[in-house]
Amino acid sequence: MTRTTHKKGRFSAERFVTLGMFTLFLLLASGCLVRERLESATVAQNPKGVLFVYDDLSANEVWLAGQFNHWAAKKGDRFLIEMKQGEDGLWRAVIPYREYIRDPEFDELDDDIYVQHGRRYQYKFVIDQNRWVTDPNNRSLKKNPDGTENSLLVAP
Repeated sequence: MTRTTHKKGRFSAERFVTLGMFTLFLLLASGCLVRERLESATVAQNPKGVLFVYDDLSANEVWLAGQFNHWAAKKGDRFLIEMKQGEDGLWRAVIPYREYIRDPEFDELDDDIYVQHGRRYQYKFVIDQNRWVTDPNNRSLKKNPDGTENSLLVAP
C-alpha cells in the first residue's frame, strides 16, 4: 500500500469533502437552508389567498395586523382581521389575492384587504388586543427604525 504525503497546510480531497459535509450539516442545523419549509408551517398558499396560522393555546383572541390591512388592531376597525381558532387549537386567517376579494368566502373582510402575488408584506400577530408578536416560525424579519422587528412575507 502506497502512502501519499501532503505538504503541510494543504487540504486533501478527503479533508475537503469532510469539511464540506460539516458545513452543510451546520447550515441545515441552523435552518439557513430550510427557511421556506419553516415558513410554510405558518404562512402557506391557499388557492384563493395566503393562509396565516398561529399557535397559542393560552390566547383568548388573535388578530392579524400588517401592511395588507393598514396595521389595524382595534375593535370596530373596518380593517381588523380576527383569526379563527380551530378545533386543533390553531388560529387561522386567509387573506385573499386581489382577484378573489369579492368571493363570498371573504365577505367578512373589507374589500381593501388583499395581497398580490410576489409583493412583500410586513405583519405581526396581536394577542389578546395588546401583545404584538412576530411569527415565531417565520425567520424572515424586517427591522424597524426603533429596533423592533416585523415578520416579512413575500406573497406566493
